[in-house]
Amino acid sequence: MKKMKSGTIQEKINNFLFRYRITPHTTTGASPAELLMKRKLKSKLDLVFPNMEEKVVNKQNIQKHYKDKTAKERDFDLESKVYAKNFCSGDKWLPGYITEKSGPLSYRIRLSDDNIIRRHVDHLRPRQTADPVITPDFEIETSTPSEIKPLEETTQSETTEPRYPKRQKREPAYLKDYVR
Repeated sequence: MKKMKSGTIQEKINNFLFRYRITPHTTTGASPAELLMKRKLKSKLDLVFPNMEEKVVNKQNIQKHYKDKTAKERDFDLESKVYAKNFCSGDKWLPGYITEKSGPLSYRIRLSDDNIIRRHVDHLRPRQTADPVITPDFEIETSTPSEIKPLEETTQSETTEPRYPKRQKREPAYLKDYVR
């Protein structure tokens, strides 16, 4: 208290007690004032370090905005046709349609064999009503068995150039004095 230059004795005591009461204790992790009033008291140090809560909320909103741009639609209508993931043996995806919404992210699906299963939205895929038939834009050449040559009939003489160029093989210089 001798180091405090300005103020009366009462002001110095009040200032000391305020600082003592806003200092967090190591055992509780909270200050006595915080335990008593269920909130943090503002000091001059809080003015130097502003509240980060508003900045965090703004950053989270920006992150949510960009995440929502690329997020897949995870909502299905009643009677919409879907593929449901099969966790038993057999096909991986079972065709069916949604009969009801059983939770915020889960649905009941009636399968083609009239069984009703419940699946999370992550285990559902939308199903098109008519699967498109893909036809190629080109004709595939087919050859008859008489046109195909057996492997042993193909010889090197049919090709005009050798596959790899011929080169002179020399022994390395360090092997010249080696006697075989």
